Amino acid sequence: MTTEFNNRLDELGIKYCFNEQTYDFSKLKFIIVGDNPGNTEYKEKRFFIGPSGQELRRHFKSNGLSTDFDNECIIFNKTFIHTTKTVELEPIAKEIAKISNKFDLPILIFGKSNIGPNLLFDGFWKAINQFTNNKEKLLVFNHPSPPYLQFDKEWDKYKNEFNTDSSLTLLKRIGLANSENINNKYKKQMEVRFFYGASTHNTWPKLFVLTSDGKFYCEYLDFMKPARVNLNFDFSTFKAEDYKWDGYQSIVEIDEATAKSKTLTRQANWVSNYLNSRR
Repeated sequence: MTTEFNNRLDELGIKYCFNEQTYDFSKLKFIIVGDNPGNTEYKEKRFFIGPSGQELRRHFKSNGLSTDFDNECIIFNKTFIHTTKTVELEPIAKEIAKISNKFDLPILIFGKSNIGPNLLFDGFWKAINQFTNNKEKLLVFNHPSPPYLQFDKEWDKYKNEFNTDSSLTLLKRIGLANSENINNKYKKQMEVRFFYGASTHNTWPKLFVLTSDGKFYCEYLDFMKPARVNLNFDFSTFKAEDYKWDGYQSIVEIDEATAKSKTLTRQANWVSNYLNSRR
């Protein structure tokens, strides 16, 4: 990253961490991908060295996956920003995929709960799938963070189920099973159209969602009490001019980003929560 970019992050008061560890690519066995830098990583300018990283090192050593973790594993995070939210993840995913493609390395992604349609790391997953040549190199796991140690629990569960003596084989089978489950979420993802009714005749603005199963839905306030529109229309043939709320409030079709960013009167924008509940 450029000094100018770093300076701009500093001006904005954004905590960030670029991994300053160097690697001998001839010794690498795995690409490790975490979520985002924690406090320890932020201070030390290295990735996965806090409690989660120590647990992962312990697991790799005790299961014979690595004898020298810090030289055999190149480490990335899905974002270099030390925060709980991020949007622009494609460049990071592209860089990880580039290294995997060049050196034929598997990509071990830890932290799967926020990977899926409309979730925090949706953009990261889409991008890394796009740029990684061999999709069987994309392996996803639970996060190793204490005290829950979900990665260890997942490991033990699949070890009994798969009945394999090879740690490397078990690692690949767990990772591919999780990747398949995530991709199935995208296959099942419904098509969605979005509509907006501007305020008119002292009636507050409204958002409407039409899903490919024909459900036309809206949440709004009726004399400050929650109300809903639940109708059915043909997804492909429906036109905005076909509908007026209460016979007079017209709607126009808008894109997803606009729908999710619209501000409603005295109520939160409900679109993302609604879509998540349907998927």
